[in-house]
Amino acid sequence: MYSKKLIKVHVELSNICNAICPQCLRNYVDKDTGELTVRETLNTHELLLNDYKNIFDNDFFKNFQLTRANFCGNISDPIASRDLKEIIEYHIINNPNTQITIATNGGLRSNKWWSEFGKILSHVEHLVYFGIDGLEDTHSLYRINTNFNKVISNAKSFIKNGGKASWQFLEFKHNEHQVSQAKELANKLGFEEFNHIVTPRFANRKINKIKYTYKNKLFLLEESSNGVSKKLKVQTKSGNISCKALEDNEFFLDHDGAVYPCCWLAQRKKNDHGLLQHHDKKMNALKNSLTDILTDSFFLKKLKDSWEHDPSHSCTKFCDNQGNNRKDKYTITNKLIEITV
Repeated sequence: MYSKKLIKVHVELSNICNAICPQCLRNYVDKDTGELTVRETLNTHELLLNDYKNIFDNDFFKNFQLTRANFCGNISDPIASRDLKEIIEYHIINNPNTQITIATNGGLRSNKWWSEFGKILSHVEHLVYFGIDGLEDTHSLYRINTNFNKVISNAKSFIKNGGKASWQFLEFKHNEHQVSQAKELANKLGFEEFNHIVTPRFANRKINKIKYTYKNKLFLLEESSNGVSKKLKVQTKSGNISCKALEDNEFFLDHDGAVYPCCWLAQRKKNDHGLLQHHDKKMNALKNSLTDILTDSFFLKKLKDSWEHDPSHSCTKFCDNQGNNRKDKYTITNKLIEITV
């Protein structure tokens, strides 16, 4: 499946995050109490620098040229990883032309840490996406357990020291009136771009609102007036898969070392029949050569064959070429500054 020398990786460095966002896979609303709750299996594991070096070894760099390392994932914030700086520096040493992208809520670490991080990244092509969903009065209604002023302060320290940042704004009912103000603020603070996203995640629910409590406070999260859930619920599927991972020549590395084509397959690994052929030991880069997994994997070949007759739920949901739920379809990117290296 991965025969090209130029390749990209999407990395989940850990299962650790400071935020408690109600539509994140990390969290659920308890059916009995209505309390927004973090799953007990989380905040337990991360890939450290030595793990990372063992995975991305000399053999990998001899066989592949890594064009982009995207630190995002399903259930973590990369900034929570204790060895993130060192891992980024390891990439730069092995290939200074590798583009670095990072998605974060921006609520962790100090101004000093972010200043240093900006300096490290200033020498390479990069972009850090800050999830800021509104202004001071609305941001934390979704990004629970984060503080707007701290996030902005961290972003300013990062930008001031050579960091290139993107403001990523998820639109809901409670913040839809602030999109223009947020965009103006992003421009004033020196963000490179402003990404405005009408989230498609309400399509997974019967109704377009979520009620829950957190620390004895009642919350109501509602889809924005520009919501897309109704359209997504009735969209027609063609049955033809246009695999984004294959198009981008990108693979997904999970925090436990498991290798998947994409984050969507990784997030459904326990309840997607199409993943029965994913042998955890054989597809784990901590136990086997990453180069061998990418170039000669039974699972990846089997997955590709399945698109002809029985594609997995994840493949159909996110990569059907006629109707899919990928958020990039609902993202409006406004370039505020011409990005240069």
